[in-house]
Amino acid sequence: MGAVMGSKNLKAIAVRGSQDVKIADPKRFQGVIDAYRETLKGEVWTETLRRLGTPNLVTHRQKLGIWGAKNFQTASIDGWEKISGEAFREKYLVKVMGCMGCMVRCRRYSAILDGSCLPFYTKGPEYETINALGAKPYITDPAVILRGHHLCDDCGIDEQSAGSAISMAMELYERGMLKKEDVDGEDLVFGNGEALLRLLEKIVYRKGFGNLLAEGTRIMGERLHADYYAIHVKGSEVDASDPRSMVTRALTYSVATRGSCHLRGFPYIDEFIKPEEGLKYFGTATVSDVKALEGKGKLVAWSEDWITVANLMGLCIFAWYRSRTFSMLIKRGLELVTEAYVSATDLPMTQENLLRCGERVYNTEKLFNWREGMGREADYPPPRFFDEAMPDGADKGAHLDRGDYERLLDDYYTARGWDPVTGRPTPEKLEELGLNESDR
Repeated sequence: MGAVMGSKNLKAIAVRGSQDVKIADPKRFQGVIDAYRETLKGEVWTETLRRLGTPNLVTHRQKLGIWGAKNFQTASIDGWEKISGEAFREKYLVKVMGCMGCMVRCRRYSAILDGSCLPFYTKGPEYETINALGAKPYITDPAVILRGHHLCDDCGIDEQSAGSAISMAMELYERGMLKKEDVDGEDLVFGNGEALLRLLEKIVYRKGFGNLLAEGTRIMGERLHADYYAIHVKGSEVDASDPRSMVTRALTYSVATRGSCHLRGFPYIDEFIKPEEGLKYFGTATVSDVKALEGKGKLVAWSEDWITVANLMGLCIFAWYRSRTFSMLIKRGLELVTEAYVSATDLPMTQENLLRCGERVYNTEKLFNWREGMGREADYPPPRFFDEAMPDGADKGAHLDRGDYERLLDDYYTARGWDPVTGRPTPEKLEELGLNESDR
């Protein structure tokens, strides 16, 4: 949406209503909210988020060995304890925050007051902050990560893209593909936190080497003839975790309509779904096997529609999907939200039709991508994930298999009702959804 507005030199759209926003059945609606809150009580994830925020994932990523450190050259990090959720809580946390009425309160508000730099206060950090400005450039100084985060947040740039671009440049520098004079005289090795901070500021102002970094890894790869080291999907840098040992994650990241994203689907369902649930919802009990391929295409397609419903309804993703039981995903993500929709609007809605709304949106997004030239060829992970095995960590030696991935992608397109050769939504699917080519 931002890109479309930018292409039209449109800065903002302001809307002012003239009437109150009313709830059709306030008592019934409040009952749904109370029931939803009850489902969050006692959840391990809820308690962990309240105590540590999303940085609690640091320990999890290190245990599984899926950091994607050093531009996805290593899977684990030496000294990771320095940038754990516990470390940030102990030394930098000022207070815990949350959205209005939220009982989880996962947001952090932090400060550096120890004299290592000018005192400042900042929101966060989030796990993605630590991944982008810590793991990828291999920096384990929490103060540097917070300073980088504050700079990105204050200047309005995406820290995942910025951190990924600098990490890619660090790898190219260490491989001799970039010289010191190319990078404004920086000793651009992994772990150089001060260089990271200087280059973040140069990205903001497009100064020197920052002018190229500001273009992101895809453009950097093209201009430097180093496409292999640009770890992206559809121009969006791979975030969250290394998917080489988890095929469902690899597929989810790759087919996401906005480029690599762990929040456009829910690739973790096969870690906890029961065989009988897999058979009921996805046609095979084997979907409960993390390493198996069968049923994963349909699972990913379903999860994308399901997550899209949360986005349509304006609901917190954490409250929506952070559960380790599939039955709770159905209860929160379809049963209660359908009740909330009906009680708020007094309009008819079923769980099936609500999920179909998510499917309509996802097909419309795919039509837009198709118009812009992104077909099947755009739905693949970076080559590094196929060609290089994970060098360390719990899944040392794991890598994606090209034949397996082709099969997964075929299954996904079949589940979606899209042409398996081109990746384009078929006329039959569009008719079924009440869409047409003009909807793109």
